[in-house]
Amino acid sequence: KGEPPEPAGSPRFVIETVRFASGEVMRPGGASTASVSLDATKIVSLDQNSSVRFEKQDNHIELTLTEGTLFLDVSEKLDENESLDITTSTMPVGIRGTIVVVSAMPADKAANMYGLENQTAKAPDQQVTVFGVLEGKASLTYTDGRTATVNAGQIAVVGEKPELSDIAEMTMENITPFIAEQFENDNTASRVINACPQLFDEYSFPADGD
Repeated sequence: KGEPPEPAGSPRFVIETVRFASGEVMRPGGASTASVSLDATKIVSLDQNSSVRFEKQDNHIELTLTEGTLFLDVSEKLDENESLDITTSTMPVGIRGTIVVVSAMPADKAANMYGLENQTAKAPDQQVTVFGVLEGKASLTYTDGRTATVNAGQIAVVGEKPELSDIAEMTMENITPFIAEQFENDNTASRVINACPQLFDEYSFPADGD
């Protein structure tokens, strides 16, 4: 008769001290964002209506983003025996120590948000991943097996088909309100400013601040 299907999990509210178990999914509502500390040096934040599954086995953590946007801040480089992967429907990427923003969405929505007109023309209904690096660098894998390095200040679009994949320079127009919220953390903001000064030509800072 085979194995019985695994029972579906029950939803529960996120409170300040909640702990996630491996395999659980977090999804902020339509007017909410949420942040989770994976440990003292890794914080992942989710935009509204985003969905990510957390999985951990020994020293390996995997975040599977099915929709929406996540912002990941890894303040210290991972040890050799640690690994942290972000997976979407169109790409896996390994993170060692960096600040990244990852969005999973239809190509036409990505085109509207990030000015990627070629995506709409080629396949507006295709799912794409928009992957931006705000500090350090990251290596991603395309669906055809090619790999590419995305450096700080760059944004990659990874589609279901190789011809829908491209790397471009990030601009101020790519900084959505959700991403800007993450800069309220002084440490994160200073690291991003140092790594991507070109993004802050028109950014306002307190007159009496450092």
